[in-house]
This record gives sequence, C-alpha cells and structure tokens, in this order.
Amino acid sequence: MAFRQFGNDVQLTNHNLGQQQLNSQLNIKQIESGSGLLGLPGDYTAPSRFVKSVFFSNFLAPFKREQGICQLYNVFKAVMLPKGIEHVNAQSEKCDYTGYCSGYDLTQRTFYCQPEDCPTLTKFTLEKNIDSKITKAISHELLTK
Repeated sequence: MAFRQFGNDVQLTNHNLGQQQLNSQLNIKQIESGSGLLGLPGDYTAPSRFVKSVFFSNFLAPFKREQGICQLYNVFKAVMLPKGIEHVNAQSEKCDYTGYCSGYDLTQRTFYCQPEDCPTLTKFTLEKNIDSKITKAISHELLTK
C-alpha cells in the first residue's frame, strides 16, 4: 500500500539538486529552489499525503522538544485537505476534508486540537492524578460513496 509507494520516491532529498551535466554539450540547471523535492506527490489521495508527510517530517531541521507541536502542525498544514476540494461525486455537495488536526505531548500530558474552521490550537492538559473518567459522545457525519 503506501509503503510500496516509497519506491517511486527514491530520488527525493532535502537539498537542491543544482544541475546535471547530461553530456559535454548539455548542462541542465534547476529552474528554482526546491528541486530536491521535485516529484513529491501533490494530489490529495491518502497514500500521496502519507508519503508527503513522511518526507516532510524527516526533513525538518532539528528542534527542541518544546517546539514539537508547532513542527507537527507545520507538517499537517502541508497535507490537510481543504473543505470543498474533493466532492464525493460530481452531483454531491458532500466533500471529504480534514476536519481537525491533533497532537499529544506525552511529557506534558497535553492534547492539542485545531478544527478546520479555526486557525487557533486548543490545548487540554490532563491532571496528574486523574481518578475518574468522563466520556462525551462526539458526532461527525461519515461520508459514504
């Protein structure tokens, strides 16, 4: 499935390729910055978004633990599916989209969530001595084809 997809992306790298001397008369130069990721999947299928997120997360510059959630969201932003981009079918108003992004800081016991309709992260921190559990139902319309 998605792991087989990586076989198509062996050329991807986190640095510009610069140029290639094809023969003694032809030196091909890159047209702009970003050539190391040339060929990175750009569609919104799940396998393509997975491949893109794997490469982006592995190419991030080193960061401190406190910056982890922000770095996570920087990768999420590159693969989020905006509402309205992909409809269930040509006659349908229903569309698939990224409803929210979430991350969890294990050290701080903190959950972060960003719904698709709000640019702000919401933060929930769990108490250290939780002695009860509260469960709330969350409804979300599932799409069927």
